[in-house]
Amino acid sequence: MVKNSRFLLAGALLLSMPFSVLGGTISVHPKHKDIGFVNSPSSVRTECLLDAGLPGRTTTVYQNSAVEPFLAVNPKNPCQAVAVWQQDRISNGGALEIGIAHTENGGKKWSRTIIPFQRCNGGITARSSDPWVSYSADGKKVYLTVLNFNDIIDPNTQNQQGITALYSEDNGKSWSNPIFVKANTFTAPIDDKNSITADPVIADNAYLVWDTFLSSESFHSDTWFTRTTTGGLSWEDSRPIYNPFLDPELKSNGIENDSQTIGNIVVSLPNGELLCFMNRIYARPGTTDEEYINDTFPFKFLTSDIAVIRSSDKGLTWNQTATQIAAGDANNTYTCGYEIQAGKIVKGLGTLLRTAAGQAIVFSVAVDKKTGALYVVWQDARFNTPGNQLSQIVLSASHDNGVTWSTPVKVSRTPDNAPNPQAFTPSVAVNDRGQVGILYHDFRCNSSACSEKTNTNTWFALYNNVLPAAGSTGMGLDFVEEKGLSGHPYIVENGPVTGLGVMTNGDYQGLEAVNNTFYALYTESFKGPFKPATTIFDTPESGKLILDNNRRTAPFFSKIKVK
Repeated sequence: MVKNSRFLLAGALLLSMPFSVLGGTISVHPKHKDIGFVNSPSSVRTECLLDAGLPGRTTTVYQNSAVEPFLAVNPKNPCQAVAVWQQDRISNGGALEIGIAHTENGGKKWSRTIIPFQRCNGGITARSSDPWVSYSADGKKVYLTVLNFNDIIDPNTQNQQGITALYSEDNGKSWSNPIFVKANTFTAPIDDKNSITADPVIADNAYLVWDTFLSSESFHSDTWFTRTTTGGLSWEDSRPIYNPFLDPELKSNGIENDSQTIGNIVVSLPNGELLCFMNRIYARPGTTDEEYINDTFPFKFLTSDIAVIRSSDKGLTWNQTATQIAAGDANNTYTCGYEIQAGKIVKGLGTLLRTAAGQAIVFSVAVDKKTGALYVVWQDARFNTPGNQLSQIVLSASHDNGVTWSTPVKVSRTPDNAPNPQAFTPSVAVNDRGQVGILYHDFRCNSSACSEKTNTNTWFALYNNVLPAAGSTGMGLDFVEEKGLSGHPYIVENGPVTGLGVMTNGDYQGLEAVNNTFYALYTESFKGPFKPATTIFDTPESGKLILDNNRRTAPFFSKIKVK
């Protein structure tokens, strides 16, 4: 850069980059509205649960528990919204069914339904996971994608595992038949973390991405993509669009098995370009394959980042060199926190929670539909005391269509002096004023650093756009106000238990913005008491299956208006 031009460049940036000096008073109504099933729609007859068993393993079905919700709001009529979630979570993957709720009056009243997916409900598979919804540009359709898989190992009868897509033309009341956009046998390949994004301009276009592992033994995955240009009536042949091992700028160990993508999300810019955001997980240079495969938290040989690739032709082609947004900072969420010395955890821990952290960075991304400004939030540990690596919520922004990104800043409002200052599972959205909303959870209301019943709350923080390099964050966002969305603190340990921790809040939640209003969907747990679980069967051929028939968690909705 020519030094004498710095004032001209700064002036050009100010002229070309709109900013807001708005205030903002937040009101929440409805607040903390339970929109889930009081009684599960899935059968617990023994013949139905046989499909959920795994030979040689113990499986727990959490009947009546809902996790990992997502939300879409009609851009043409924000009184209409559709919510989806995993209904009846299973301990070792997926759920019995996908729960669906829809509203016609801005969230005051919700009606519930299912597709169905579960075979005992008349569907096609034994388990489902990762539901994701998005409205078409004209508001006439809402698209849904689901990861379906079946634990009966008989690949000659039906698709054993794969990504399905479907749509609704009546705001979620009824749905088209699911289409397998990618189907596999049970053992290979393995798909995960699908998401769908409707084009904000072209009503018949929607884009679907996910990651695919070559086999159940593989640690390598690529990003896969398909699209519809017919309003969901048909989908193009799915194909890989990014292999991290082939990216010349990825600094890894040169072993293809030791690199993967996960959490892929497509965003459409106002200029028509598509961006595919992803979390990349890969080995540090010099790491052996064995070291990478066997690495555990706090991770000596594994590293990760958030990156993005670009398409200028609506997904026909994608660039193969990703732009790194930020390197990851390894963290996990334990109810008692932890302290790390010499790469080992020496104290703390408590109960491990499944949140948007760990080996993968499950981020959230939003775009300002007017200016094209991009915002990414995720769990990160860089702003805590060296050694404890406790999670907070951080944000990075781009004001040049994703070419360059700001240094991450802390945006969670959890007090630093709280006994347990961890924050986790964030979502981000941008309203029509350019104001940025962030949804997350923390332990600030817990009276001690460690307990067996950890009080947890859900929060919404609002930021205004201000001059670049200004505001409370020092990067163009200024804190306005925070509101608690929980009716009262919930006990985070009460959720379904999985192999990756207690899944009360899970990997992601839903946050959308239409006009000046934000719409939040999140899960919280109930206090109990809970009935004892029962063993349904225990056989060599089907494994051991336990039924926990308690409503432990539910999806809650809040509508957040900014005046």
